[in-house]
Amino acid sequence: MKQDKYASLVSIKKILKMTFSFGKKKLIYIFLLSILSTLLPIISVFNTQMIINLIQVGTSFKEQILWFPLILFVVIGIASDGVESLKAYITGIYSDYLIFKFNEKILTVATKLELQDFENPDYYDLMQRAEVEASSRPFAIINSLLTIFFSLVTIISYVLVLFFWKWWTIIIIMALPIVTSLHFKKISRAEHKVIVERTSLERKSWYLEDLLNKDTNVKEVKLFNLEEYLKNKYRIIRKKFLTQNRM
Repeated sequence: MKQDKYASLVSIKKILKMTFSFGKKKLIYIFLLSILSTLLPIISVFNTQMIINLIQVGTSFKEQILWFPLILFVVIGIASDGVESLKAYITGIYSDYLIFKFNEKILTVATKLELQDFENPDYYDLMQRAEVEASSRPFAIINSLLTIFFSLVTIISYVLVLFFWKWWTIIIIMALPIVTSLHFKKISRAEHKVIVERTSLERKSWYLEDLLNKDTNVKEVKLFNLEEYLKNKYRIIRKKFLTQNRM
C-alpha cells in the first residue's frame, strides 16, 4: 500500500512538472481568474451584510451611503458571470492543448522504442493506459489542486464570517466537506483500480472492433464466417464493463 502511494505521488509529481512546462501563460490566466472567482463571492457576502446592516438601522434608499453597496452588488454579479465565462473558455483551450501535448509526448516515446517492445503485450497495456489517461488525467490533477486550494481560501473566509455570527455553525459546515472528501477519495481509488485492471480487456475490445468494422480485416472475417463469434466476444467484454460501472 505504501509503495502504491509513493508510486502515485511520483507519478503525480512527473505529470505536474510536464503540465507546468506546457502553456504556462494559460495556466497563469486560469490561476488569476480562479482568484477572482473565489474573491468576488466573498466580497459579495460582506457587501450584502453591509446593505442589510444599513437597512436595519433605518437608512433610506434615497441616501447616498446606500447607493455604493447596491451598485457594487450589481457590478459584482456581472463581474462574476464574466469571470466564470472567461475562465471556462480559457480552461477549455488549455485542456485541449494539454491533451495534444501529452499525446505528442506519447508518440515521441513510441517512435524511440525497439521492435521487440511492440511484441510485448505489457507494452500495449501501458500505451493503452497512457492514451486513455492523457485525455483527462493531467488537467484533472491541475484542476483538483486549484479547486482544493481555492476551496480552502473560501472556507477560511466564510468561517471568519460565521465565527462572528454563530460559531457553532462552523462545526456543521466543516464536517460535511470532510465526509464528502473521504467518500470521493474512496470512489476515486476504486475507479483507478478498475481502469488499471481492465486495460487488457479494453485493448481486446478495441481489437475486436477493429476486426469487425475496418476494411483491412472485413474480407477474412466474412470468409471464415466469424462475425457472430467476434460480436459475442465483444459483447461479453462490454457487458462486463457495464456491470463494473454499476457497482
